[in-house]
Amino acid sequence: MTSRWGLAARWGLMAVSALGLGLGMLGASWGVFYTLLPAVVYAAIGWLLTRRKPENPIGWVFLGVGSVAGLIAAANAAMTLAVRSDQPSAWYALTAAWFSNFLWIVALTLGFVLTLLLFPHGLASPRWRPLLWTSVVTCALIVVEGALAPDLVVASRTYANPLHPGPWGPVAKVAWAMSLMVMALCGVGAVVCSVLRYHRATGVERAQLRWLAYSAAILLVFLFIPRLNGSDLAFALVFSLLPVSCGIAILRYHLYDIDRIISRTTSYAVVTGLLLAVYGTIVLSASRLLHTDSPVVVAVATLSAAALARPALRRVQLMVDRRFDRARYDALQTIDDFGARLRHEVDPDVVVADLSSVVRRALQPEHSRITLVERS
Repeated sequence: MTSRWGLAARWGLMAVSALGLGLGMLGASWGVFYTLLPAVVYAAIGWLLTRRKPENPIGWVFLGVGSVAGLIAAANAAMTLAVRSDQPSAWYALTAAWFSNFLWIVALTLGFVLTLLLFPHGLASPRWRPLLWTSVVTCALIVVEGALAPDLVVASRTYANPLHPGPWGPVAKVAWAMSLMVMALCGVGAVVCSVLRYHRATGVERAQLRWLAYSAAILLVFLFIPRLNGSDLAFALVFSLLPVSCGIAILRYHLYDIDRIISRTTSYAVVTGLLLAVYGTIVLSASRLLHTDSPVVVAVATLSAAALARPALRRVQLMVDRRFDRARYDALQTIDDFGARLRHEVDPDVVVADLSSVVRRALQPEHSRITLVERS
């Protein structure tokens, strides 16, 4: 893409996104703001990537997601305003409902299928190109089928779609079901592509794919925990994590911190689960045995969990570092071993030589020098 066309496309997509998000805020509530946050993050990260790395398709994909999300927000705001003014069948509400029938598949295709296929710097190999085009064509078919759907829904009220081809209704239903099935298979293929790319990747590309895997794992955990899934704030934060992690990976900003981040996330998740289990076991056991919900039982459970927190975190952190942050684990082990040897060594020359060896192994500097200062 030439710089002139690229600049025009970037500002055009940003304009659509900003206009849609601005209109979406007309239905202002905290839930609406939380829902709009991922769209803002997608648009912002997409704009940043297309400025810094215009040759990378992910930036344009994220700008597309932000723009479509802005249009969805504007459509939802239009329907909300129509219902509030007791005019659910107004032309702008029905137009918004018509757009809502198919914009979701565009956002899903861009944000999931194309992101997995193209991250971090394009298709893994030409053999994945048929899958890419299949997903794009299927998305286009679902858009057409959604535009010709029989119903327009505004706040649980159903209205007839004037564009619906009546005699072809049963055929349209079969085509809709088949298109969704093909899109689901494209999604599975995109996941397979991403996994295979990770197994074959080395160095920078593997670290980039680990950022994507980290955010995807948190998203899956969120989707399978009902209490978190029902929170608008949790929704906004989790869905914003994917574009942020992809942006970090592509711009290589703190790229290799991913091992440390995974290590800390896993450690705190395991320790939190362990402490909750201890707390729940003490409270339930004491309540059943003593047949009371005394505050003393709650206090004992809380103190027990607090007492276990520090040693449990230290032990779990060591185990997780051994798996996810091996370099840090090896460095800490080297330093601990040096401290143990230092207690029994009195010869300065031996200590200096040992210290120099430890520094080279733990920190791997290009040059090192140790200066001894004698005190009179």
